[in-house]
Amino acid sequence: YNGFHNTCIDAAYNESFHGMYESAKALENNRPDEYIDLEKGVVYICFFMGDYDSTHPVYRYLKTAWDDPRRGEIPFAWAINPNLIDTYPDLIEYYYETATPNDYFVSDASAAGYFMPSRVPDELWPLIAQHNIEYFERADMSIAPMVLDNQGMDADDLKWMIKFAKDGIATVAQNKTYLYEDTVVT
Repeated sequence: YNGFHNTCIDAAYNESFHGMYESAKALENNRPDEYIDLEKGVVYICFFMGDYDSTHPVYRYLKTAWDDPRRGEIPFAWAINPNLIDTYPDLIEYYYETATPNDYFVSDASAAGYFMPSRVPDELWPLIAQHNIEYFERADMSIAPMVLDNQGMDADDLKWMIKFAKDGIATVAQNKTYLYEDTVVT
């Protein structure tokens, strides 16, 4: 019914305590120093480290992977729901502060909260986009690499998604091709 939610809250303790943390620091994501031109015919691989899309996995499991002594040897895209800045701002800040140059933060499970873009009515896209723009800016994110939408987005949905996921999106929709501003996404 045109909402989003953060799932899986069991065994994620002290949310009210953590949620009261107020940082004076802005989160800063790693970015390449310059734009990289992708070569046609070359396959690029993204190591997507998720599902840190809700309170339980961020609170209980992310630290185990994060503390691996080999973290930072190769580039990883750590998928965290940016809405969790409200629930665990101190934990999110810790991950940003301890990131290596090979640790990048991207959104998880669609964007800022679970939703399916193809099911958003046209009149609600401005509200959804504004919510995501706010959280993507707060988390200094620009990529949504796991958009959940088994029906597939249309060109209008894609236009809205790139307002906050400016550096790219990937979706689980199969057999769907998108064309937006001379860019083909399959």
